[in-house]
Amino acid sequence: FLAEKLDDIWGHVTTRLPDGSGFLLKHLRIPAPGIDPDEVMAFDYEGHPVSGRQSVPWEIPLYTSIFRRRPDVGSVVHVHPPVATALATAGATIHAVSHEGLEFGPGLPTFSGDIIDTQELGDGVAETLGPATGCMLKGHGAVLVGATVRHATISALYLERTAKQIVWASAVGRPEVL
Repeated sequence: FLAEKLDDIWGHVTTRLPDGSGFLLKHLRIPAPGIDPDEVMAFDYEGHPVSGRQSVPWEIPLYTSIFRRRPDVGSVVHVHPPVATALATAGATIHAVSHEGLEFGPGLPTFSGDIIDTQELGDGVAETLGPATGCMLKGHGAVLVGATVRHATISALYLERTAKQIVWASAVGRPEVL
């Protein structure tokens, strides 16, 4: 669903396991032949795979750091929405300009970094995210969090819609924070 709506095949959707032992991860991309495209992988909070046959995503430290730092988060979604990513690459942030983006307030924080493939970078993203609903990854998409997969997914969709509204409003004026 997210891959189709955001034209993105490289992201992930995660959810914390109810027993608190780790989290489940679903790739947005279709895996190589021989692996079930609906496969969901399980990881512990150290990033070790517990189940699944797909390759371990480079960004596992992003998820482990956020889940460890934010006990209120039940789901982390990492996506690469094109308009939102372009705004962050240009040094802009996503802020509330309509009711759909209210949770983005005066602007999402931005983490400058590339692939979040080390614990140090993962901790940096989690620190930058702080208590926010999301964090822009300059040149590398965004991370959205929520109590549920539904909440984090809707936030990811609203992020791209809000980014488009900012670009459209910028064509005729200065988009103000709602």
